[in-house]
Formats: sequence, structure tokens, C-alpha cells
Amino acid sequence: MQAQLDAAIAQQVALGATIKQKKEDKEEFADLVLQLKKVKQQVNALSKQLNPAEDNFLESQREDLEGVATRRFFYRPAFSIYGGTAGFYTYGPPGAAAKNNLIQLWRKHFVIEDNMMEIEDTCIMPKQVLEASGHVERFNDLMVKDLKDTEKFYRADKLLEEEMDKRMAEPGLTK
Repeated sequence: MQAQLDAAIAQQVALGATIKQKKEDKEEFADLVLQLKKVKQQVNALSKQLNPAEDNFLESQREDLEGVATRRFFYRPAFSIYGGTAGFYTYGPPGAAAKNNLIQLWRKHFVIEDNMMEIEDTCIMPKQVLEASGHVERFNDLMVKDLKDTEKFYRADKLLEEEMDKRMAEPGLTK
């Protein structure tokens, strides 16, 4: 049984590598993805056959923990009134406090002790939220395309801002 599982995992890895190489051929890519899904189901089934009791026990523990965490509002699925979005969560008071404590520990270790730099990335929302808040109707950024060299797109307001800053920095201009 373990040998079958190891063989299925090796097949899964090989298919994954093949998929990375075949991105251009859409039909072959789709066929490979279907094969990969079938192999993944086979790997999961073999894994459950090897450890059935452990899998059921861990699943029930996870469900119990999720139930307590949502009832006590550590977190809930984000945007749930709009149907929710997988992988995004809203933290309640205890969840926000736990998250902030974890971030402070992380900062203490990496930023202060290891002298690393900290960044913060964008917030992602589904379109329904932006439509409900009015952002889709009221906001739009004009885009311009560089036709000469790179054919890249730029936000018009940022391009104008950069150009004005450059011109204001030229010698001979009074501020």
C-alpha cells in the first residue's frame, strides 16, 4: 500500500513538472490538469486507507476548533454577507488581539533583532464589495499606454505627478 502511495506521489510530481512546461498548448495543458486531479484523488484515497482513524480524529478536532473560534468571534469568513470569499477572514476582538500579539512577536524577532525591513501588501476584495460600497461607480483611474518603447500601461495621474515633480526640480524654477 505504501509503495502504491509513493508511486502515485511520484506520478503527481512528474505531472506537475510537465504542466509547467506545457503552458502554451492549452488543450494539452487542460488534459494534464485533469490527469493531475485524478492522481491527486488517488493519492488522497491511498493516504486515507493507510491512516483512516488518524484522519477522522484530526478532522473532528479541526471542526471542533473552528466551531469554538467562530462562536467566540475569533474570526469569521470575510464578506460573508456578500457570499464570502475563500481564504479571507474578519477577526473579532480576541482574534485581532491574538493577531496583533503575533505580529509584535514577529517584529521583535525579525525587524528589531535581525534588523530586517518590514513591508505591508495590498488588501484584496471581491468585486461585489467594491460595487456595494460605490467604488466601482465613482472611481476610475485613467490609463495611458507608452507606444514608443515598452508598450506598458501607466496610471495617468501618477505619470503627470512624476512629470510635474521632475519639472519642479529643474534649476531656475521658483517654488
